Amino acid sequence: MAALRLLLILVAFAVPSVAKFRETYKGIAADGVQACINNSNFTRESLILRQNCREGFKCVMENIPNYGQSILSSGSAILGFIPTVLLVMGNTNGEILRISARFPVLALLLSITNINKRPDREQQGYVFSNGRSVPLGPYGSVGILKSSASSSAVNTARWIGVWAVHIVAGVGAALVIWQAVDMGKKGVVTWACWTEWYPILWICTGVLHHLLAVVCMRLSLQTCRSATKISPAPPQATSRRSASNVPPPKHRSALLVWDLTQDGLEVEVKRQKWACWTKAVVDLLNNINYLYGTAIFSSLTLITGRVAIEKLAYFGIVAVVSRIAAAWVLEEMEESK
Repeated sequence: MAALRLLLILVAFAVPSVAKFRETYKGIAADGVQACINNSNFTRESLILRQNCREGFKCVMENIPNYGQSILSSGSAILGFIPTVLLVMGNTNGEILRISARFPVLALLLSITNINKRPDREQQGYVFSNGRSVPLGPYGSVGILKSSASSSAVNTARWIGVWAVHIVAGVGAALVIWQAVDMGKKGVVTWACWTEWYPILWICTGVLHHLLAVVCMRLSLQTCRSATKISPAPPQATSRRSASNVPPPKHRSALLVWDLTQDGLEVEVKRQKWACWTKAVVDLLNNINYLYGTAIFSSLTLITGRVAIEKLAYFGIVAVVSRIAAAWVLEEMEESK
């Protein structure tokens, strides 16, 4: 019953039409709105009413000349490339999941800056920890975090770099959310009698894909602490008696462990088939979200080609910067192997 209630709440947010033209438009869109008001019975107050959604949009578009509609069409075509740009220039899903083994918050922020991630091929990782790396099933492996013998200044510089990457990823995630909200407020989804929620749902689905991938990956793993070293038994003691002094390891699900790369933690891929099948499912969800984002952004109108290029540049720059930051973090993690 609770799940049904939650579903109804989500549908209530996704379905209702939201009146547009409250925003201050410029250029072609502003001229179309003003011409609609001058040449029809619409007023600035009635144009934004919810019940006048389709008629108001039709009136505005009819009062935009053909050359203006061509410019708006080019803007829609450019916006439709946003998911493709993220797919090509951003991180792969496997890279972000390997980062999540040590830095879950950073991986979550990177999943927002790379809403549509490339589903990389299945990798043959280790099944058990080998003392130098942690197996992550079909997503490969990451290095174990060990206490470094280098100077404290080097360690401090590394952690400052890690925190700087967190800040950069947070700023990039905020920029992506802001751009999606801005396009949802000012753009009009031509086939849906506009709603502000479609670009935000694209981001929410991308975050859901990341969380589902992390949960499924960690459910396939099992962790336990390394056995405590005991003093050697006297020569006359039997091997059976010595073995009885060793406490059995306590196994835990990797879902309950924040950092899988901490020293002294043994990780085992317990459910290999589960890991492979769930990887296929989350990759399919990522592809569906890619198609959804392409359909939404290519249907947004009232955004000119110049503004669309600016939006595309925002998403592309954020994807490139976050990919560089993720590459640096992965390099730091590989040094532990």
